[in-house]
Order: sequence, then structure tokens, then C-alpha cells
Amino acid sequence: MTLERISDLGVLLLAGGAVLFVVAALLPIVVALLPKQVTRRAAADPLPDAPSIDVIVPAFLEAGVVADKIRALHEDLDSYPGRGRVVVVASDQATYDAAEAADLRILTGRNGKAMACNAGLDRSDADVVVFTDANCEILPRKEWTRHLLEALTTWHLVSGMKSEEGGSEGAFWKFERAVKLSSHDSTGTLAVAGEFVAARRRDVEPLRRGVILDDLDLAMDFALRGLSVTATPRIRTTEPAAEPTDQWERRVRIANGLFREALPRARELVRIPVGRVFVAHKLARVTLGCLGFWAAVLGASLVALPLSVAVLGAVVYAVASYAGRVPLPRALRPVAAICGLQAAPVFGLSRTLARGLRRTRTSTSADGIWTKVAR
Repeated sequence: MTLERISDLGVLLLAGGAVLFVVAALLPIVVALLPKQVTRRAAADPLPDAPSIDVIVPAFLEAGVVADKIRALHEDLDSYPGRGRVVVVASDQATYDAAEAADLRILTGRNGKAMACNAGLDRSDADVVVFTDANCEILPRKEWTRHLLEALTTWHLVSGMKSEEGGSEGAFWKFERAVKLSSHDSTGTLAVAGEFVAARRRDVEPLRRGVILDDLDLAMDFALRGLSVTATPRIRTTEPAAEPTDQWERRVRIANGLFREALPRARELVRIPVGRVFVAHKLARVTLGCLGFWAAVLGASLVALPLSVAVLGAVVYAVASYAGRVPLPRALRPVAAICGLQAAPVFGLSRTLARGLRRTRTSTSADGIWTKVAR
């Protein structure tokens, strides 16, 4: 193949990949706005006046932050007219000891977040249960209970809008918010954030042992039972951005969970409006969007072969920087985040395939456990 033909192939890959990447990014908004997507939702059962609320905090290696979390929750619930309890499910002794101010403490072994959530559910007799993480803040303070109960008059499962303080993913979180806003009051969304997920206690089934994405598993279970799921913009969560190495592991783990737990259920999901939006949002991003990005990178490297090493080297360095392996000026970190977010699905898929090749291995609770940094 001549250099001219290689260059032409590069242009084709660059243009086609770029188009595919943009289409995958915009697809969920387009799908959510289709008229046929707006369907009548199953009615949510009425709640009693001032229903009781249990806030369940599954926590592992959170001894440094759990006391502040409990204090903030108590302040929020003190302004609520009904009964409110803070339930901490600690998977280590230090976190259990630090959570002494909780209304109820439960000490378990480390069996994964899903099993910790189940342990809290087993001890809850409240009308409404809220799952939240120990290291995040729920906003608006002292008002989120009111917004939650308003949302629960219409929806069965309600999540909040997540953001992070600092870090390099500010543009990503703004885009996520825009996607969710496009469907939050019509089809709803399955892209819930585990930092805040709430529902009527009677609607919540135990989470499956060993799931990687416990919040998504809960949302899919609700939707496939005909119950409605959304993320309300009136409730927000914020938390400090993780260190780059931890954030990289989280992104790879999320991609692995999407391939293992959501992709096999895609045929079920596309039968319901909220499922179609999710497939267009999350699954298209880690498949079509990722494919388009790397096709464009390959194309750019082929357009001018003398520059191929520079193009590929720059992208590899950006991914390594996003993963916390090499330094990069702060001004360039958002660019590195774009590359890193497209590399994570590749590594996540490799984990999925590697597990599939070990066919003799059975799913255990360890599948839902990942390396955790103490806070």
C-alpha cells in the first residue's frame, strides 16, 4: 500500500471515527426526546404524612469521614418532621468505632457494598430508605428530604445529580447532568448515582451478591419490574475528586460492570423506554463511542506517517497521566481525561474477557469487592 493510500485511509478513519464518537455522545439525548419514548408510568403508591426515613450508609475504611457524615445527616433529619435514623453498616472495626453517633450501627465482614446495603435493609422498618456514601455531602442541606418526598409522589426510585470537587472531569460531569436532564421528567434514567439512591422500603428487593455496580443493579431491577426510576436535579451530591490512580481504577471497574452486568441485559432493556435511553447513554458510550475515538486516533496517526509516533505517543502519555502514572500540567488534565475516559472501557473489556475465559471460576462475593483506599 502506497503512502498516499495509507494517508487516504487515515483521513477516512479520522472522519468516520470522529462522527461515530459525536453520534454516540449525542445519542441518549436524541433517544430521550423521541415522542414515542414518553409513556405513562406506573403510579407510585402514596406515602403517609411525614413518612419515616432510614439513611443507610455502607462504609468500609471510612473512619476518617463517617463521623462528619453522621453529624450532617442528623442535622438534616432534625429539621424533618417525621422519624429519621442514620444506619451505618461498617465493614471494618475502625469505621464501626468512629460511627458511634449513628442511630444504628451494624458490623459486618467485607462482603462488598451490595451485601452491606442488604444488611442495612434487613434492619430497616422505615417507609423510605436512602442509600448514601460516607464521603459525600447531600445538597441542599436540610432541604433534600422535602425534595425527595416530592419526587417520590411520582417516582419509585429517586437518585440525585453527582458532582466532584476538583479533579479533571468537570466537563464530564456537566455533560452527564445534561444527558440526565434530557430525560429525568419523561422516561427517567437508569444512570443513577450510588451516592444518593432512595425508594420506598417495600419496593426494594435485596441486591444480588457479587454485583459490581450495585446502584445500576438496583435501578435495572426496578425498571424491569415496571417501576419508575429517575435522577432529580433538585438533589445533588458532591465529594472530593479521587486521586488519579483511584479514579482510573473506578473508571475501569465501572466499564467492567457495564460489560458484565448491563450489556447481557440489553435485549431486556431496549423493550422499555428508560432502558433504551440507558443503552443509548451508557452502553453506546463504552462501545460505539470508544470505537469511534480510537478509530479517529488511528486515523490521525496514519494521515501523516512521520507524525504517527508523535500522535500515538501523545495519546498514550495522556492516558498514563489520567491514570496517575506520569505528571502533566494542570491545564492539560481535562484533555488527558478525555483520552483516559476512552481508554477505561478497553481495560474494562479486557477484565470481562479474562474472567470469561476462566470458565471454571464461579461468581462469588469477591466479584463485588475492589481495592479501597482508607479515608
